Amino acid sequence: MIVSLPRSRSQGVFINTCPQIQNYVKYSTCAETNFVTAGAPFGTIYTGESRKMTDIVTRGFQKRRAHGEIFMNPMSMEHSEASVQSGIGYHLKKIAPIVCSGINQYYETKAEGPWFNHLMWALHSNAVKPLAVGSVISDMELSDLQKEVSTKALAKRGASDNNLFESIAEYRQAISLLKNPLQSVSRLLAKADKATVSIARSKSRSNNDLLISASIPKGTGVAAATGVSAGYLSIRYGLMPLIRDITGIIKGLEKKIGHMRISARAQGELSRSSTTSVIYNAGVFSHTYGIQTSDSVVVRALSLDEYFVSRAQNIGFASKGLITVPWELIPYSFVIDWFVNLGDYLNSLVPLPALKNLGSCLVTYRARQTLYTALGDTSAAYTVVRPNVGSCFSSVVTKVRTPFLLPGLVVKSNFRFDEAVRVADAIALIVSRMGTVFGRR
Repeated sequence: MIVSLPRSRSQGVFINTCPQIQNYVKYSTCAETNFVTAGAPFGTIYTGESRKMTDIVTRGFQKRRAHGEIFMNPMSMEHSEASVQSGIGYHLKKIAPIVCSGINQYYETKAEGPWFNHLMWALHSNAVKPLAVGSVISDMELSDLQKEVSTKALAKRGASDNNLFESIAEYRQAISLLKNPLQSVSRLLAKADKATVSIARSKSRSNNDLLISASIPKGTGVAAATGVSAGYLSIRYGLMPLIRDITGIIKGLEKKIGHMRISARAQGELSRSSTTSVIYNAGVFSHTYGIQTSDSVVVRALSLDEYFVSRAQNIGFASKGLITVPWELIPYSFVIDWFVNLGDYLNSLVPLPALKNLGSCLVTYRARQTLYTALGDTSAAYTVVRPNVGSCFSSVVTKVRTPFLLPGLVVKSNFRFDEAVRVADAIALIVSRMGTVFGRR
């Protein structure tokens, strides 16, 4: 008996909505003193929108879901749209005159209708289709993001919000870190006070900047910067984790225990844009137009597991945390995790025999849009009386639900220093290491 069947649905259509474009000429011969039609009218612009969806129909879905079954079937959805925002044709006047009964007259040609928009469809589309939409995110970038998010969600399966095994392994450092921030601040204040006194005395004697800088105690700048960075790192990676551990234990004691369903989630985002201009030689003139494309992707992962959750796991003693302690204890392992998902990859490989996986899925949402805009016309033989004007766009939004990708090592999508906290961490680490190097000399 077939319990699941694929299903496809669609609605909407793209039709040619372009008003007829007509070319006109004047003084093609001396007898044509007014504009006359030149050739048959034409025009092609397919606008509209369409929706397509493919999914799985499960027989008895409502009843089976009421009994606790989980469904994360594959699904794909696409919404395409194309429209014209504006459009006016060109008007050109030839620079060299023709003589009509001793009078200089000038050949003119113009197009009535959205000539620019028609040209875009002719250059960037095929047959009865919406305007072409560009891509800025490559297939490899998309695949890496999906793998990164899949790996991160798998790493969270069976893990606790805390890892007290790591905290216990570093208890000596943790105790010393409770003192270090205060010591660093007090030393910094003492050196800053000495520097201030020296500067004040120097100013009372002279306004010479060289004398002022020379009177500051040697090494104060390096020592002060090193003290600040050490204090910051101690608070960031010593004191704050301790506070989180204590808060986590309190919250863990309030959580329920027993057999339950726990979800592991992860998310990743990527956004790109591009702007370019293109010159198209259209007979007597060159036409310049711009292409702006935006491309954004959001990937979400969900894994649902059923297992027995103990009080120990709730407060931070999960078996998975014990296995992953060696990686966490490696100095500067967190710096590696800024750039490569090595920590998540190692965590995702930990076997979890006690967990019963009820389902998992990866949802990829992508939005792309390309805007075409007329930028101007030039001609060596003609004066541009009226340039082409127009803009049009096409967009595609897709949503796809698929199974997880296998865990793997990838360069993180957000490895750039675009977060204030990461920048502060990097500066503090560099200054701290510089202070150590200079201190040895």
